Parts: sequence; C-alpha cells; structure tokens
Amino acid sequence: MFRFGPFSVLAYVSILLVTSRCPSALPVAGGTDSLTVFTDDVPPSIDISHHPFPARLNLASEPSSIWRRDTSSACKNLTNPKLLPDWDKIAKYAKEQWGNGKHKVVTNDKHFPQYPALLCAPSTETVAVTYTGQPQCMTNNASSQGVLSGTSGSVSISVGQGYTVSSSFVLSSTTSAELFGSFTTMTTFPDITTVMQGFTTSATISNTQSDSLTETYNTMQTSTLVMVSQTGQECVATLVDRTCILTGTGVLKLVGTGFVAFEYTKKVKGHYIHFVHIDELLRDPASRTVKVTFEGPIRAKSSAAYEGACKKP
Repeated sequence: MFRFGPFSVLAYVSILLVTSRCPSALPVAGGTDSLTVFTDDVPPSIDISHHPFPARLNLASEPSSIWRRDTSSACKNLTNPKLLPDWDKIAKYAKEQWGNGKHKVVTNDKHFPQYPALLCAPSTETVAVTYTGQPQCMTNNASSQGVLSGTSGSVSISVGQGYTVSSSFVLSSTTSAELFGSFTTMTTFPDITTVMQGFTTSATISNTQSDSLTETYNTMQTSTLVMVSQTGQECVATLVDRTCILTGTGVLKLVGTGFVAFEYTKKVKGHYIHFVHIDELLRDPASRTVKVTFEGPIRAKSSAAYEGACKKP
C-alpha cells in the first residue's frame, strides 16, 4: 500500500475485460483502489478520463512528465521490464497481490496507450566518455600566403584556428538487443593532449551500426595574422593541422518509468489485467536503472597558425 495525503492506494490499476454483451467502456461503481471497464471487445482505445483513478496518479487532472516525453529521443519504449535491476520486486509484488496463475507480462499494449512503459536517459546527468588505447595521430603543415601591395606596410593573412571532433557511438552491451532506436544525451569528452580541450555536447547513441549518426563538434574560427613587411617581401604563415583517431567508450544510464501489465488467463480478484506502477513500487531510481555501455570511433582535428615570416622571394 502507498499513502498519499488522505488517500491510501495500491500501486496498480485494474482493468476488467469480459465477453458479455455490455456497452463498451461502461463505468462500474467501486472504490478509488481500482478502475473497472466493461467491454464486449477490445477497442482501439478506451477513454478512461472520467473514471475514478488513484490519488495523484490521475492522468486527467495531473499529467506526469513521463506521458509528455514519449516522443523525445531521450526516451524509448521499455519492451522488456525484466531488464530492470529490481524486477524481482515487481514480480514478487504481483504474486503477492494476484497469485501465481498463468499470465504474461506486457508493456505498451496498443489498446491501453494511457499506460506506457519507457526507458529514459536522465536530462540532469551527463555521460562521461573515456578514451581507450593510444590515439593514432598525424600532423600536416601547410602555408598561407598574403598579398603584397608593392610598398612597405602591413600584410594580413586569414587563417582558420580551432578544432573539430566527430564521433559515432553504438550500444555495445548484450542488453542492447532489447533496446530500439537511438538515445540523445549530454556527453562530456576529456582533453586530447596537443589537439583539443575537453567539452560537453549533445550526442546521439544508437543501438545498431546501421542507425548510428555522426555527431560533429566544431570550434573553428577564422582569425587574421598581421605582419609588417618591406617592399618586395612575401609574407607566409605556417598552418599546422593535427588529426587524431581514437576509440571512445562510456556507460549510458536508462531509467525505467511507467506501467507494467500482468495479463492473466483467468480472473484474479475480478479482473484479467492488472497494472503495476513502476515508479511507485520502485521509488529509488537506481532500482529501475539499466546501465548499457557504448563505444565508437572519434576523429579530432586541430588547426593552429604560427606567426609567419616576411622575406624576399
């Protein structure tokens, strides 16, 4: 039992499906501990906004943020709730409430879109990327030449300076086969010596190579070198490009939220289907957080300009 102010409710919603020829979605009198719906068929959807619902879980009056996040790439459908660390507590709770009769566990039933089950990347946390092995680097020097006016004075040369980083991450955990689509999260990259400073940016992490996206972080800016030249001199700036290829890895935390349905072949306490509210039963987010590793190639390129020199050709 969970207690909210004057209410004392169970962490589930019950729905009754019967085969009697009764009007669809006809409410039945009862307490606030359950929601009962009669239907002669399973309709495409059931409007339940006018039915009694447990305390602060009422979708009609107080919609939770989890209902609004299901279109975001930060959240995806939870297809296998048994991935959750404390799944055993959910199974134990269901057994204590409704026995050990034949049943199946279902999430995101298309007939009950009001009760989704999601895995979400936390919006308040950043994922740290670590580099594995030694980076493979290559340096290339180039020259940029200014144009002389033919008299003594200043010569300006435009050069690009900064760095770009591109990455493509894919889930590598064995549990990734249970996940679908891509997750977007804030990701922190540490320094790469002589190439770039660390930074934090949004990154997309896919569950398959075919769905992977290449993300690019760019700090390149155009700057101007000004050099004093004498008549007849040419001024040249040396540009140094350094490119490094390496592998990055990290751990993505995905928090389970929403509802799990237990569908029984026979009525239990007057109902065929019982929903367990994951968030209310597993209050500690760690108990419903799935950790999956990811990895992928990173390409970092820096460009720098050294002070040039002016001399006669």
